[in-house]
Amino acid sequence: MNTKKQDKNFRKPIAQKVSDKKELHQYEQSFRRWLSRELHNGRMTLKQAMDQFDIDYPNAYYIFKSYAPEVNLTLPVMTEAEKLKLEKLHKRIKELEHQLEDAQIKNITLETLVDVAEKEYKIPIRKKPGARQ
Repeated sequence: MNTKKQDKNFRKPIAQKVSDKKELHQYEQSFRRWLSRELHNGRMTLKQAMDQFDIDYPNAYYIFKSYAPEVNLTLPVMTEAEKLKLEKLHKRIKELEHQLEDAQIKNITLETLVDVAEKEYKIPIRKKPGARQ
């Protein structure tokens, strides 16, 4: 049978609270938030965080739990009108890219034509740098 005195001894904390440890406070709050995001998004495991940043398990777990993301952002599903608009924009982009490619080819052709004309007919077509207008 346990007496009240033995019961009190049994309930004494073995260690300090994790949040009271000085080791935890050696990291800036921004780092702790970043680490928590990395852990919650699955880009890093607790084990990897412990090894990489030399954090013991209770501190790593405390960071993981205490700095849990408060806002869970989810984007709404696109409506049919938005999908059509997006499709039209993609088509327009492809159209403009094709026009740009044509303009670049035309530019190269004209540059080549000027080069050949200057060499063959010895006509100075391009403006000299520093020339007066």
